[in-house]
Amino acid sequence: AESQPVQVSVTVKEPVFLEQDGVFFVTEAADGSEAQVRLRTEAVNETDAPVEAVVRHTLHAPDGHLAAMLEAPCTLPARGHTTVEQAGTVTAPRLWSVDDPALYTLTTGLLVAGQVSDSEAIRVGLRTFCFDPDTGFTLNGVSLKLKGVCLHDDAGCLGTAVPPAVWRRRLAILREAGCNAIRMSHNPHLPELYDLCDEMGFLVIDEAFDEWE
Repeated sequence: AESQPVQVSVTVKEPVFLEQDGVFFVTEAADGSEAQVRLRTEAVNETDAPVEAVVRHTLHAPDGHLAAMLEAPCTLPARGHTTVEQAGTVTAPRLWSVDDPALYTLTTGLLVAGQVSDSEAIRVGLRTFCFDPDTGFTLNGVSLKLKGVCLHDDAGCLGTAVPPAVWRRRLAILREAGCNAIRMSHNPHLPELYDLCDEMGFLVIDEAFDEWE
């Protein structure tokens, strides 16, 4: 059989950069008046000298307005890395829910000598959740029944190289059927699938593998 081309991505960084998947965002508390958020950023220095840098976060609301900005200085050791912890408040937040999957845009910049050495943008939701033995699951303080299905990382005859448009169609059909949660069965899935769940209002129960001991 004739071999098929394989698509790969190559990421090129400056010597001082944000670690891959190194920006973590957590909503610690939230209601209709304000949300308390916490951020952790991992940065790397591959030069032979220490570097003074600034980590800057900007959070834009779904309508585009600036909801929060955080800055913190840090020192990156030579041939080493550092972790920067920051916390802030978002006033009048639009909370993410299965009926209103509102997403904010978090842009993180790593500045060296006033210039952006690296940056990345991710979408985040402001929400709180809780599992309680007496009251069950709550999202933003409201009781919610999880109505979900299990999805493996393949799509029938398409195999595991599933185009995002196929996942969008499948999720739209599940949404129409009343589904609000997805159990990602047994495997890491396509990053775009997790993004679609955020965008389309699905809760995710994630599984890295299929056996627990």
